[in-house]
Amino acid sequence: MSRDPTITLDESNLVIGKDGRVHYTFTADDDNQKVRLASNCLGTAHFNQLMIERGDKATSYVAPVVVEGTGNPTGLFKDLKEISLELTDTENSNLWSKIKLTNRGMLQ
Repeated sequence: MSRDPTITLDESNLVIGKDGRVHYTFTADDDNQKVRLASNCLGTAHFNQLMIERGDKATSYVAPVVVEGTGNPTGLFKDLKEISLELTDTENSNLWSKIKLTNRGMLQ
């Protein structure tokens, strides 16, 4: 049994609903739960209107509120301490990219 707390969402197993969207609900086992989006794309993958929310039910997409000038994080970013994004496709190419953004970096 793996100790990796990552849940992998394989796009081939997801069902597109009548609204044209994919909804996936899970319950985090601990405070460090991660979700990995697995894509078989050999080119550029685009994820539009990605929404992470609390609760056990997916809701309709709500565009984020853009507040300019205050510097105060809102919504999910209010309690966010760090985002780490890693893009890899080592089986098919030399693609490798890693983005790390902290809450301090988001404010600057």
